[in-house]
Amino acid sequence: MKHIFLTGAPGVGKSTLIMRITEKLQEERNLYVCGFRTDEVRQQPGGRIGFDIINIKGSRKPLSRLGEQRPLFDLNGAGKMELFSRTFFPAVRQVLSQPHVLVLGTIPMMKPDGRVMKEVEEIRGRKDVTVVTVTQQNRNMLASELFEMLMQRFKGL
Repeated sequence: MKHIFLTGAPGVGKSTLIMRITEKLQEERNLYVCGFRTDEVRQQPGGRIGFDIINIKGSRKPLSRLGEQRPLFDLNGAGKMELFSRTFFPAVRQVLSQPHVLVLGTIPMMKPDGRVMKEVEEIRGRKDVTVVTVTQQNRNMLASELFEMLMQRFKGL
């Protein structure tokens, strides 16, 4: 298996884990890493007011804010909405099919009521994908374990 996708409850530390691993890959192995993430923007008091999109180098741009004419989704919803995009999910398929690319990403958890997203299940069911569930109990030990898994997979490319 080549690609690794993390899943887990909202706020369990999936994005933080990916940031730690990608920083270590860049610093210790001088590997080229690309990609992006979305972060909540919070205002105290009052809670979430929007989302920013941040590239791997840390450059931050507003994605959405309360009061704008664009829709606002929660953090997990933003990821799900991207998968519903007519252009985003085909692009994900294309990246996953590249022979010399490894993907470290996140996918939403399976719903307790059994509902599934076709696109998420397609990723989850690929033969070249490993899905790792992140919990509060395992998140700290996973950073080194996933780093070593990725290093072994880089050797196979």
